[in-house]
Amino acid sequence: VDRNYTEAHVNLAIAYQAQGKVEQAVRCYQNAVALDPNHKSALHMLAALRGEATESAPGEHVTRLFDEYAERFDHHLVDTLGYSMPGLLRSEIDRLRGLEMHFRNAIDLGCGTGLAGVAFRPVCEHLTGIDLSQRMIDKARVRNVYDELLAGDLITSLDERQKYYDLLVCADVFPYIGNIKPLFSAVRSHAGNAALFAFSTELYLGDGYVLHPSGRYAHSREYLRTIAAEYGFSVLTMRTENLRKQKGQWIPGDLVVLQHQGQSESP
Repeated sequence: VDRNYTEAHVNLAIAYQAQGKVEQAVRCYQNAVALDPNHKSALHMLAALRGEATESAPGEHVTRLFDEYAERFDHHLVDTLGYSMPGLLRSEIDRLRGLEMHFRNAIDLGCGTGLAGVAFRPVCEHLTGIDLSQRMIDKARVRNVYDELLAGDLITSLDERQKYYDLLVCADVFPYIGNIKPLFSAVRSHAGNAALFAFSTELYLGDGYVLHPSGRYAHSREYLRTIAAEYGFSVLTMRTENLRKQKGQWIPGDLVVLQHQGQSESP
């Protein structure tokens, strides 16, 4: 496989998609897959543009996306796209728990460059960050807000740890996961009694979840409530907020805070 030639087709597809030229983008992704049938990003974006249902974005796609995004992530996400979910999640938990709240052991799943870490560091005794992108982890380390940083798949990394948490944060992870059951299973296994699970999703008014042409997933509230109940979580907050901008328009999302109802205790 001529990887340079394959990547040229992928890059051209990205450019076409940014211009709204979907048919041309599809052809370029198809050309990339013809050259490399295992190109995860091209396969994922083809599925997204064709309206196909998949369970999650491939890890290779997410790693590629955020490794390339790391250098400009903070400026683009916050200043250009208006992303403020970490602060909104912190404010909501302040409201629920009061200003004197304190978390003994917290984890930031999909920590990126550490925006949520900055928001939650003042109320956490021990804070761990996990992200699939090593370059994101390197950026987060510079912030010096985490006690521990791990590069790897969220679910695998969480399941390898013999620890329980009283706060689990997923500020911008759900848009890269369609079927959220495996994530909820891992979170439940590591959530202490009455632990909080705080996250954001892109809003979907249909049933279940959907993969948008952007390559990101959106989840319905009914689906979120059903899965939460199935895995032993009660809903404390579920409300719509502006998640971030796309082509100058706000994307609505849900800010969600759940509470674990199990009886897990720290080992």
